Amino acid sequence: MIFFRLIVTNLRRHRIRSLISVAGIAFSVAAMLTVVTILQGAIGMFSAILSSDSQIIVFERNVSDLFFSSVPAAAAEQIAGWPMVSHADPVLFGVVSSASHPIITCFGVTAASQLESSLTIVAILLMLPFGLTRRKAGQSKLIAIAWAILAAEFILCFALGRADISHHRPAQFLSLGSLLMWIPLMPAYYAAFEWHANTRRWRIAFLAWWSALVLTGWVFFLPGVLDHFKFTDGLVGHSLLAMAGFTSSLLIFVLVQLLGEGGWIFNQTRSFYGWNIAVLVYVVLMSAAGWREGFDPTFTIVPGTMRNTIYILRLVVGIVMLAASLDWLIDASTLLREPALLPAEQEAAA
Repeated sequence: MIFFRLIVTNLRRHRIRSLISVAGIAFSVAAMLTVVTILQGAIGMFSAILSSDSQIIVFERNVSDLFFSSVPAAAAEQIAGWPMVSHADPVLFGVVSSASHPIITCFGVTAASQLESSLTIVAILLMLPFGLTRRKAGQSKLIAIAWAILAAEFILCFALGRADISHHRPAQFLSLGSLLMWIPLMPAYYAAFEWHANTRRWRIAFLAWWSALVLTGWVFFLPGVLDHFKFTDGLVGHSLLAMAGFTSSLLIFVLVQLLGEGGWIFNQTRSFYGWNIAVLVYVVLMSAAGWREGFDPTFTIVPGTMRNTIYILRLVVGIVMLAASLDWLIDASTLLREPALLPAEQEAAA
């Protein structure tokens, strides 16, 4: 009962932090539900169309996103002029129909869309410290510069506009490359705030994963690279880098900051290095598999020595990640069994 009373006490004392945490969780849940809804709708649409009268699915080679291909407006106009096509309507998922052989084509998002979503994450990262701690003296200028750069990048994002534009155009991948400045800027920004000593490991980890995510995300968008990696295990590795690497490290960093001295449960050497090294190995394995799959699409379908070896190693690193998670769970149970101090006892101990 003391534990639950402390939860209510902390929530009452830190109303702003609690509201920010609730808003962050709500945003994450809403984003996941939105993605799932869109995917289910797309799957349902394609299933209905393909089960009735469609025979061909066309994906343009010059893609502008990791998952959808980009077809320029001129191509849609050309297709509309074919004798066997009654009309062509270019939309995100456009159906180009004819009397007997309808064609389905996917239209992708551009650098502006990816820049917009990335800058939203940057904005969340810039707001996060204000709900967790206080800034150091004399660091106001650096914080103001970071926010000014964010505003400038949003202006750039809006200036790019919305259109069916191939990622092969220099303006697309160069504008997305503006995110690279956040690789050195984000660690400097977080160094401008006071953090609990227990957060050091996970602060370094999440900033390192952030740097890797930004760099690889831009490289994967480049002409030739994206064409090679699309629909391969390379995207699986990049997704794990984003979630198990960056997102998990960020959330654990926040938890350690909130727990204070109790954050030791995430700082065990074996679990910290076990988790992060396993994630890194997983990303490397899937990237290698994706690169090989780009040359030979049957690589992950037809059993072979290299393919089986990669998947066995993936299983091994997955077990290591599971072991690290169990280690945190056991330590968290130990922490919950420790007698909690009342507010008056905490002040006396301080």
